[in-house]
Amino acid sequence: MMMYVIYGSSYTKYTGYQQTMDSDITAFHSHLIPMVAVYTQKNKIRLGEEMFQRLLLIFIIIMSFVVLTTTGVVVWSLRTYGGSLPTRIHAADTPPAWVAVTAAGELQYHHDGQTTVLRNDAVAQGYALPSIAPNGQQVLFVRQTTSIMAVAVISLVDGQMLDLYTSDSESPIGLQWSPNGRYVAFLLDSTGAAVVVPSDASSTALTIAHGSPIYMDWSPDSAALLLHIGGIGRDGGVVGIYDVTTQKVMQTYNDPADFQSPQWDAQGTGFYYVADPTPQADATIQPPAEIVHQMLDGTRTVIAQEGLATVRLMRAPQGNAVAFIASRVDDRVLRVWAEGKLTTITTDAPLAAWWSPDAHQIAIITAVDDQQLRWNIVSLADLQQRSLQAFTPSDMNVGYIRYFDAYRISPWSRDGKWLLTVTTTIIQAQVLDGGTMVPLGPGEFAVWAE
Repeated sequence: MMMYVIYGSSYTKYTGYQQTMDSDITAFHSHLIPMVAVYTQKNKIRLGEEMFQRLLLIFIIIMSFVVLTTTGVVVWSLRTYGGSLPTRIHAADTPPAWVAVTAAGELQYHHDGQTTVLRNDAVAQGYALPSIAPNGQQVLFVRQTTSIMAVAVISLVDGQMLDLYTSDSESPIGLQWSPNGRYVAFLLDSTGAAVVVPSDASSTALTIAHGSPIYMDWSPDSAALLLHIGGIGRDGGVVGIYDVTTQKVMQTYNDPADFQSPQWDAQGTGFYYVADPTPQADATIQPPAEIVHQMLDGTRTVIAQEGLATVRLMRAPQGNAVAFIASRVDDRVLRVWAEGKLTTITTDAPLAAWWSPDAHQIAIITAVDDQQLRWNIVSLADLQQRSLQAFTPSDMNVGYIRYFDAYRISPWSRDGKWLLTVTTTIIQAQVLDGGTMVPLGPGEFAVWAE
């Protein structure tokens, strides 16, 4: 039986469900009644006409109930266990669904022209940004009561919530889903700890590392977490690989330069980070930056040398191309390394950058003045750049832009047609075809929910 699922008010409605079910019941009855007629011919005298009709009616009611119940179980299973739900469809001029956190602490789910308030205790400040699960059906967020702060996951399908971690003293930040959705990693702001916990809370949260700062990236198979702990190698910083199965840090590299988040390659057989070619030098002097592709078998390829620079890395969502922003005292550039070739994309002082879903474009943030920022879209095919409308970011958005390489949250919609922009007054979706802003509603931060 084919079912068409369309999200509606509250959490979920199933439009077309009843009509399809009715046709199934009618077909079932058309097969049922001839069978009962045979039974009638043989047993009419014993049962009696009136008694038989009553039994027939009861039998039909019972079997109809069985059909309804069985279908309901299938639907419940899909909703509860993440079965393959049909893709939501929105009009070309309508933004996809999104989740927002407001200044009042409301965690809101906006879909199909409706708003569902999931919670009213969400943290709406700092670096505790909400994150959508890989299956698009859950939201990871931080909530706060008068006595605790908690890392929680809530379903966009039925609104059920589960606390994964609680504390009366710690402030969780930097939430990250593993690619398979089975684990969650986050940081504790007060103690500088990195924590991993199953997303179903089947076991307690485990502290896997301490240090400040810590940046992390999940491997493509969700089996390992790549960590950058403690800054530059000259000052004791390291890059390490935490194995989820053994619950140990398996490999460490003691030569990180001035950068933030390392990035796994697409195959999970190596990773990108920024190395210091002279890790034993004076820790008070900024190290030179070498962007390297480090393989797990020990081989290493230097893909770029940036001198005395602070570097931010971003691997493309498809393939192994790497974009990076190198910042120096007198300049800031964006370059892309792909298939052995290094290309300068812009020298227009980029602050942050995100790959488009198809890896054909990069969205860049640049400063207009002390208050306003602007989106700029660069096509990698011809390096043509076009500027969109300027905006003044909210405080949470400022934090997101500052650590753009550390969050696994993209402002691009999955179809590559919209950019999510959170200003000081309103959440907006910027249409890339034409550059107009579509107001979505109030909020401190927002993420696409599909």
